[in-house]
Amino acid sequence: MKYHRWKINLKYPLDPAGAIVEDRKRKSGFLLNPAYTELQKPQRIHDLVRASEIIKKTIKDKKIIGIFMDYDADGVCAGAILYRAINWQGGSVKYYVPQRHEGYGLSKLAIDHLAKQKVKLIITADCGIKNIEEVKYAKSLGLNVIITDHHLMDKIVPKADAIVHPAFAKNLVNYSGAGVSFQLSRYFLSDIPRTKWLLDLAAISTVADIVPLVGDNRILVKYGTLVINKTKNLGLGYLIKETGLSEKNIGTYEIGYLLAPRLNAAGRLANPEDSFKLLVTRSRKEANILAKKLNKYNEVRQQQLSDAIAEAFETIRKRKLERDNLIIIEGDWNEGIVGLIAGKITEYYYRPAIVLTKINGKLKGSARSVKGINITAILKKVNKYLLSFGGHNQAAGLSLNQNNKKLFMRAIKREANKISKDRFKKILEVDALCKIEDITVGMVEQLEQLAPFGMGNPRPVLCVKKARIEAVQLVGREQKHLSVSICTKSGLCKGIIFDYQDGSFTIEVGKQYDLAFRVDINEWQGRRKVSLVTIDAKKSY
Repeated sequence: MKYHRWKINLKYPLDPAGAIVEDRKRKSGFLLNPAYTELQKPQRIHDLVRASEIIKKTIKDKKIIGIFMDYDADGVCAGAILYRAINWQGGSVKYYVPQRHEGYGLSKLAIDHLAKQKVKLIITADCGIKNIEEVKYAKSLGLNVIITDHHLMDKIVPKADAIVHPAFAKNLVNYSGAGVSFQLSRYFLSDIPRTKWLLDLAAISTVADIVPLVGDNRILVKYGTLVINKTKNLGLGYLIKETGLSEKNIGTYEIGYLLAPRLNAAGRLANPEDSFKLLVTRSRKEANILAKKLNKYNEVRQQQLSDAIAEAFETIRKRKLERDNLIIIEGDWNEGIVGLIAGKITEYYYRPAIVLTKINGKLKGSARSVKGINITAILKKVNKYLLSFGGHNQAAGLSLNQNNKKLFMRAIKREANKISKDRFKKILEVDALCKIEDITVGMVEQLEQLAPFGMGNPRPVLCVKKARIEAVQLVGREQKHLSVSICTKSGLCKGIIFDYQDGSFTIEVGKQYDLAFRVDINEWQGRRKVSLVTIDAKKSY
């Protein structure tokens, strides 16, 4: 078993799919088919109206606007939305995309660069809420500053001309950085029909940044995926083609596992400006070249990550670090992949993890956490040993001096040891316990009403008891996954267990198992069959 226990919400409802749909509606309060017009009014977001007025005045005065963005997929999408929207209004725009080694957030280096280009207004995209000194510096040069961000705020915020941030208002969803940019653009463009063609980038960022897909985020992704599938964004169209998705229906899976990683790859391994340029270019030749570059970056990133994860897991096993409440490791890894390594460690060991690497004599790292443990709050308690830190509840970045390493590790482990061991018991939330005969194509179609799926609205998990395993076969390029067949009233039903070779559990032909799984539909030669993606299994008794 991969999970300590299963928490089953509904037991043998007469209509499992219908019951799950109603239960999600009741708990999350979202409409099954929200209209685009149900998107919250942008002016509810703090300082958004003021920011819009500043942008319009700057354009009217024929002054140059500079956009500074974060280097990840959310940041470049947020920056590209603002860039395109301001261009549509006839504004003159410059931009600055920092490289990862420059650190997170607005910098004096970037401010000087933009000031030399005669910029009079700087707008941050997906960052800036912690840059008190940098905003002060920009103001000292006579520049106006608008911050658009969604990251956790401190009690003291920068003295910018406007801070567009959803956290100031009650009952507002936590947008992604590009979600904030979209709402701002939607307002100063007066919500003209053309604005909706920016929804593709808003959807990519919302999925990539793993914000809850409820409320406005659900609407942005629902309509954003419609736009992606007929995008007018030249560069995005070439990336879709390069990724092999041209003939497919692009949904949250394709965004999260195929498009977003390629946009992120440039910032992890090379120059994130390549991703930004791809999203704003008007040249077919440039779009084609950049899409191919991002695809190549992603291939290199995948190989580097595979090697690094193997090395990291070997270190954890040798040092028995899996016993710690917080797993901390250090290695000679590319700075751009340490967050991905931390994520894999957290996923496998169900512990918060911090992965560090040496960069220019300092230690830089990424942290990931599990549900209910706020890693950024923990870092805040030991921030006297850090040069910088920031992030969300379950993901953060940090940097520190080498000579503070021992003190930092001692202090943060002391904080982590206060966490109850019960928090590390991985519990699988099962939506409904059902019978094998309930699993039909019609049931899967009914559950699809809940899409788009993602953080805050995961694909439903079902459970059947005493399912007899008729056949098994290792599949995949590295034979890591297990194809299983179980017997149902309508015949054999195929399923897949991903990463079966990790040893979490074993499956034997002829035995009966309780299975927890998600459902999908496979189409072959016009025939549609249900497929099970098995998450966990245990022998039936």
